[in-house]
Amino acid sequence: MRISTVFRKGRAKFLLLCLVLFVSNFAATGEAVTIDMDGDGLITYADEKIASLLRAGIITNADLPVKLGDVTGNGSLSSLDTSFISRHVSAIKAGTPSPLNSKQQALADLDGDGQVTYADTRISSMLVVGLVNYSNFPVKFGDVTGNGTLSSLDTSYISRHVAAIKAGTPSPLNSRQKALADLDGDGQVTYADVRVSSMLVVGLVNYKDFPVKFGDVTGNGTLSSLDTSYISRHVAAIKAGTPSPLSAKQQALADLDGDGQVTYADVRISSMLVVGLVNYTDFPVKLGDVYMDGKWDARDTILIQRHIESVKNGKASPLTRKQQFLADIDGDGMVTEVDAQISRMLIAVSIKYSDIETYVRIAQFAELVKDRATDVNGDKQVDQLDIAVVSEGYSLVLENLKMIEGGSLAAVFDANGDGYLSGADREWYVRSIKYHIETYARIAEFAELVKDRATDVNGDKQVDELDIAIVSEGYSLVLENLKMIEGGSLALVFDVNQDGVLNTADAVRYVVSIKTYIRTREKIARYAALLRSGSEDVNGDGLVDEKDVEAVVSGYDLALNNLGMIAGTELELAFDWNKDGKLTEADAIGYRRSIQTFIETRANIERFAETLRNAQEDKDNDGVLDPAGYRIVVGAREFSVSRGGSGEYIFDDGNNSVYISDPSTRQVVIDGMSYMITEETFRQPQRIVLDSGTGMYTGTWVESEDLNGNGILDFDADVNRDGQVDEKDVEAVVSGYDLALNNLGMIAGTELEIALDWNRDGMLTQDDAVGCSISIQTFIERTVIETREKIERFGEKLRNAQEDKDNDGNLDIDEQALASAAFSTWTANGVFDVDNDGTMSTVNEDVNGNGKLDGALDINGDGRIDDMDHREVMDSEGYELVLNNLNLLNEEEIALFDQNRDGIVNYDDASFVADNIRAHFSGNDTGSGEINKRAMITRKMLSEMASKNGIFTAKQPLDEATLSPKIDVKMKEPVR
Repeated sequence: MRISTVFRKGRAKFLLLCLVLFVSNFAATGEAVTIDMDGDGLITYADEKIASLLRAGIITNADLPVKLGDVTGNGSLSSLDTSFISRHVSAIKAGTPSPLNSKQQALADLDGDGQVTYADTRISSMLVVGLVNYSNFPVKFGDVTGNGTLSSLDTSYISRHVAAIKAGTPSPLNSRQKALADLDGDGQVTYADVRVSSMLVVGLVNYKDFPVKFGDVTGNGTLSSLDTSYISRHVAAIKAGTPSPLSAKQQALADLDGDGQVTYADVRISSMLVVGLVNYTDFPVKLGDVYMDGKWDARDTILIQRHIESVKNGKASPLTRKQQFLADIDGDGMVTEVDAQISRMLIAVSIKYSDIETYVRIAQFAELVKDRATDVNGDKQVDQLDIAVVSEGYSLVLENLKMIEGGSLAAVFDANGDGYLSGADREWYVRSIKYHIETYARIAEFAELVKDRATDVNGDKQVDELDIAIVSEGYSLVLENLKMIEGGSLALVFDVNQDGVLNTADAVRYVVSIKTYIRTREKIARYAALLRSGSEDVNGDGLVDEKDVEAVVSGYDLALNNLGMIAGTELELAFDWNKDGKLTEADAIGYRRSIQTFIETRANIERFAETLRNAQEDKDNDGVLDPAGYRIVVGAREFSVSRGGSGEYIFDDGNNSVYISDPSTRQVVIDGMSYMITEETFRQPQRIVLDSGTGMYTGTWVESEDLNGNGILDFDADVNRDGQVDEKDVEAVVSGYDLALNNLGMIAGTELEIALDWNRDGMLTQDDAVGCSISIQTFIERTVIETREKIERFGEKLRNAQEDKDNDGNLDIDEQALASAAFSTWTANGVFDVDNDGTMSTVNEDVNGNGKLDGALDINGDGRIDDMDHREVMDSEGYELVLNNLNLLNEEEIALFDQNRDGIVNYDDASFVADNIRAHFSGNDTGSGEINKRAMITRKMLSEMASKNGIFTAKQPLDEATLSPKIDVKMKEPVR
């Protein structure tokens, strides 16, 4: 029960009055508090702290009783109070407003240092769970001795605890001390807490920095590769003599092996800590301390050596993964003899962590030069870079002689074998590399000459004994220095016989190849003469066929198999078909394909010409074979020829002069002179010849439409032979002419050019393609116009025969229809206003005025509904025409021809109309009786509406229900 509740009852009021009087006296006198301020029945540090807050005015008498640490003010201590204190600390770090007011912050300052920090959060959690109580106060986080101050004694106690845990002996700390000692907040007291404690004692960190993790140099509360990176950058900066990126606090956290400096070893240990290979319970950790006892001794080296032997023999390693990482001292990812040697040097104190990298570099250099290799850096070439590597390496060795004296590495670097390490060894090595470079350069120069197995080795444009001498001398040099090129690309160059071995046989083989050069070159030259023109007719037989392909293949095979023989000569240019500056298989393939393409293309043009030849007879597109558009030349005058209406031929010279010939006698009158033209002249194009014996012209210069002379019209605009004339035929013409015009040189002067010369101007141009295309398009357009006219005529018939305009199956007779039905003999002055609105309606479904529903039946308008109407609907100028040309319909026509009103025009509409017609002339008129009945009713009603002035008005409004009920006319299902 809260103390405030007690005070509210009875005698508690008197006690509270006494308390207030006492506290007021304390505030005035400053004497020690000797009364229970927080109501826990004890006089503790908490009561003194509350009294000081009362004196400072942070709390008042009205706030009493108050518990130290109760920031929520609910009279009890719980994890909620700890949570609020923690949120305050986070807010202060983030620079955001605190969730606590000044009174709450004063109560939250549990260690009495005047600020609320991570330490107060930890003490609050201990207070809540009972690890500490007010009688233990004042409590400082990290003060395990409980003397109210932080000192090295606290660090010593924490260190003794860690040692005891590792040794399996009792800890010197109780549970409260352990909680205070867990400085990094990971729930256990480890070496990391020892290190953080020492930093706290010397002031490298303070409570504001908490929580602090050992190794967390970035201060973000977690361990990651970023921390390792920062430690690595520090090490690099120290080596380079540049400022470190780490502060003193960060360097203290980064010193993971505790040697007082941040080195390469700390980088390695940090990476192990991040990936979980080691944790705080493993600390202290030393790189090379494989035995993990905190020191270097022979046992570490023995374990490393055992691991090396096990791996060599394919056995399991005696080391755990963690130990293997510690054993890899040089950080190359493997445990090797270098690591064993460094381990021995660490034990002998002849090397420090800061020296490890230097030693590793020396060991790596030793690995490069242990065989006295001239290609020191292993880049497959010996050059100035190798000299630089040797010079730099020996400088490092000579500067650190003490590090390797007496060891196996010293013997590696004694290049001249005098037993001493000095600059002379470096000079000897450099001279060896220089000699190698010079000799290799001479061999490489010779290799450059012979790399293509060239017979003209010296490049003097002739093959002679001098080339043989150069080959002999060059091979002597190569064979004397075989080791220099063995296994390299140069060895392949010199291995002429391709047996995988370099010896004198290769030199002999080369000399033989030079001697055979001339004979082979002569054969190539003969083929080059054939190919030089680049013509598809390679063998010059006047035809382009497979024999030319065979000639190309044979010639290129010889040239490509002896490419080195003709490279850079005029012969290579002769074979370079694609003109890319080099002779390759692509030239042979290209040339061969060119000939094959020529053959295929010409065949395609021939097929198109054959297709077009019989499709271009009707030049004037009039659908008949006639002489219209022909030309007849008499002397110097040219006349156009056409056929007259009665069969005669009409000749016109362009000056409106018309000359008529007698069809029976074929007599032509020109300039008053009579000439006879034989029928044959209209079939075969001939030059006019004057028969001196008869005085008759027996020939004409005729450009005949009848190309094949069969006397009938062969013109067919259906070029692609798909059964219809459309845009696809135009596309076929365009495609065909494109092929011909793009290969004009292939057909120039041949019968193919004449066949494709559409306009007969003596040459094949784009005009022929345009003319032929326009001819087909004209045919298409004329056909479309004629088809449209036929469709419109059929539509007009259907429209006039369609009486039921709203397609409801009834004849909805309006005013005008009623008047017509009842008073067909009325005078012209009669006016019928049925609905009394002053006007007559113009709507009239009864088109023919017979008062009956005819509904699209009398199609041909002959006054009868019979089989003739049925045929007209279904024949080639009715629905058959419509359905074959749906693409020509407009919206109005679609609505008109869609008789069954399903939104589309198809065969169902034709069946719908045809069935209605059939129903009428077969005696199945389902609605005519009712319609006649309606007409009688209408007449009777109108007879009652007479007036003296001849104007009839309805006594009452006439609606459709009054006139007659609507009758649904049942139609047969359309034939599908």
